[in-house]
Amino acid sequence: MEWGTLLWFSVVPCVVWALVIRIIRAALREHWGVAKVNDDVDMRGRIAVVTGAGSGIGSETVIGLANRGATVVVTGRTLKAAKKAIIRLRHRTFLGDLVPMKLELSSLESVTQFCDAMKIRFERLDILVNNAGVLMPVNKRMKSVEGFEIHFAVNHLGHFLLTNLLMPLLKKTESRIIVITSLNHRGSINFEDLNYEKTKITDFSMAGNVLYKQSKLANILFVQELRRRLASSGCSNVKALACCPGVVKTKISRNLDLPWFADFVRPFVDFLFKTPAQGAQTPLLCCLSNDMLDANCILYRHCKPWCPGDRSFPDDYLISNVSTYNYSKEDAQKLWTDSERFVGHTFD
Repeated sequence: MEWGTLLWFSVVPCVVWALVIRIIRAALREHWGVAKVNDDVDMRGRIAVVTGAGSGIGSETVIGLANRGATVVVTGRTLKAAKKAIIRLRHRTFLGDLVPMKLELSSLESVTQFCDAMKIRFERLDILVNNAGVLMPVNKRMKSVEGFEIHFAVNHLGHFLLTNLLMPLLKKTESRIIVITSLNHRGSINFEDLNYEKTKITDFSMAGNVLYKQSKLANILFVQELRRRLASSGCSNVKALACCPGVVKTKISRNLDLPWFADFVRPFVDFLFKTPAQGAQTPLLCCLSNDMLDANCILYRHCKPWCPGDRSFPDDYLISNVSTYNYSKEDAQKLWTDSERFVGHTFD
């Protein structure tokens, strides 16, 4: 075979594949939406807290807020980790004021200490982004400091306590609470065994991780009940929203035991995933927008309100066993009551 023919059959398919990927990515960017409508929002003098700000969606959310002049509290599991995160963030932006603080969401004591420090340092809080989360192998059955199942403890319980303890600061201004969740969640909460100590789990795959799914449903039910309680108490200046960033390429799956062929498949599907910057667009929209938010909508995805039954490519096709969505008012109230019992506080 001549060199010209060999070059034709080797290079041309690569060029064609690259063009196809660029076209698909361009179409997906339009479909996913961006928060550019809020580029002119001035956040100077406003205070924000972003959990899980060290990488991924959290760090991109910090950058988006800092670029608009906000003072952002960058949390880390240790103060050293928070400071290292700020060093990395300062390579991306010199705007805003970044404040490192320790927050370990798997420890209720650490959450309480963080909130006490916030009340000493700041007189108000404008934005709280509950972004941090864990995704662990089901078979490891990890637990928090207080002995709660690790997904339920970090993804829900820590943020539940954090939000309620910071409520006095949030009530002092027109504020927003953004809870990052996922549409890949189970259809109900296992109230009889929230820690899954007695329930037998048969599906150990990432898609079938019922521990992660339950914690993500808990996020939505928490926002639902929080909104009801805020409305019933006449607190109209605090808005609570849930946000699904979509299928984003982050480090959240780094602890999973992926199948041996994952590294071979990844190059062929990575282009369907959002980058962290793209994943942060919907949280930023929820943080900043004044005219694009629907007062009756709890959950946002792809920079717009989401309604049960909506299907979106590629997100809902990359996630298998997507649950039906039934956000029961009774379940939300019971989850709130159980969460209060677990954290040892009662919140009005």
